[in-house]
Amino acid sequence: MSSAAISAAAHHLVKRAVSGVPQAISIAGQPKNGDDSKEASPVVLAVLVATMLAGALAMGALHYTLGMVVPALAIVEDSQPAVYVPIDGEDDDGVPKNTPGSATDLEGTGPQGPITAKIRTTLKHLRARGGFWAPFRGLAVFIFYFFCRGILISIFSLGASYSHIFARALATIAADVALTALSVTWIHTVISEPSANARVFWKRIPAFRTWKKVVPAVALQSVASHIAFLVPLYLGIALHSFRMDDDSLTKLPQLGKPSAGTAAGSVGIFLLTLALTVLIDIPASVALVRVAASALSPDVDTIVPFDRTFNGKVGPAILGGGCLGLLEAWKGFTWPSRVRLMKLLAKYFAISVAVGAAFVVIFAAEIISFSTKTKLVDGKN
Repeated sequence: MSSAAISAAAHHLVKRAVSGVPQAISIAGQPKNGDDSKEASPVVLAVLVATMLAGALAMGALHYTLGMVVPALAIVEDSQPAVYVPIDGEDDDGVPKNTPGSATDLEGTGPQGPITAKIRTTLKHLRARGGFWAPFRGLAVFIFYFFCRGILISIFSLGASYSHIFARALATIAADVALTALSVTWIHTVISEPSANARVFWKRIPAFRTWKKVVPAVALQSVASHIAFLVPLYLGIALHSFRMDDDSLTKLPQLGKPSAGTAAGSVGIFLLTLALTVLIDIPASVALVRVAASALSPDVDTIVPFDRTFNGKVGPAILGGGCLGLLEAWKGFTWPSRVRLMKLLAKYFAISVAVGAAFVVIFAAEIISFSTKTKLVDGKN
């Protein structure tokens, strides 16, 4: 999905950092020193598995909220709204929701700047409008999309193994295009007021005449995302920084003895991936979100200030207006908005790396601690 592609660089980096965790659990449970009777206790394995699951949930929550929802809102928010008055401005008892100093006082509005200028103000705004779980808005749509996408990729790839990267890339692009309606539904769910999301998501899927206009944007974003991934990957294979097999998409060779050339090549590949993400992937993702947002029904209120006309580029549907064009979607995304989005992504990158590294350290400490205790017990016996 579009905003997921925006955060791909951080996601792949953290995924690489924690990719050895399952192997570590397997090693922890294997016999040592030739004594086949020595095995890790169920308690040890339970603690390790619980740590791994906690880390996966934490990283998943960060990826969805800070890597997908917050960027999507930043992409559509008007940097300089004329007036933004949230609907339902009063509670049932007549007390205004947005009084200064109250729990729902929205920072970042009006003269203070955009709501999405900071992660904290964005999350605070979402919870003020939709409750504690509002940062996870659209999660049901995303999960359904995720499973449907996996099924379609398996069908379209015709059984191609992971080593057949190009075939699976084409299958993924085809799956993304086939699921355009769900992509549009997710974007509309994220940017809409909670009152617009009261119905189950399959009843909110837009009509074919609406989402078919977004198909070119979905195709462009999917192709751009694969270019940003495949070009560095093939370069890494050529430089022997990666190798392929049928069990895994990529494997780093000789991790214990990296050469200077391998290290330099890995750094170069990372920088190339980052450059392609910033120059190709992010603009395509921005265009997709804005094109899909322009197809939002005019009677649906949005949760952030949103210029429905996109600076006059889109007229009302009743007057013959339609979706925003791809080029206009990116060109209309102002430089202040681009800087704001990049700052959010940089913060998400830093937070993800920090949290991922923390869980790796905790997991490694548990492994060392359990191993030490096992040796002490064996020594006493």
